Amino acid sequence: MDYKLAIRQGDILFLKIDQIPRNCEKLNTKLIKEGEVSEHCHKINYGNATLYKPYGKSSDNFYLPAEQLIGYLEVTDLAVIGHEEHKPIHLLEGAYAIVQQRIFNPLERGENYGTD
Repeated sequence: MDYKLAIRQGDILFLKIDQIPRNCEKLNTKLIKEGEVSEHCHKINYGNATLYKPYGKSSDNFYLPAEQLIGYLEVTDLAVIGHEEHKPIHLLEGAYAIVQQRIFNPLERGENYGTD
């Protein structure tokens, strides 16, 4: 699955993809991701958008480790994604993979996931 556009908000990345994979369940929430450090969160503030989560821990439909894939977002019109510490982002109609950002530290020769 290739992506067409990448939009970042803090520690998560929205990658525009062709379609939502079939092995996903629809979620009834506007909360995309809660903060690990603060009580802030990434959420759908406005618009027609639906969140999806892959069944199990598989990321077979995307080229990244399963723990890095948060889920998928289907926007049917326009969606505004908000977070208390970041400017809102506007996502146009389409399907998006939601990815947890990784941070590589060459001095420590290791990586960890970004946190908000």
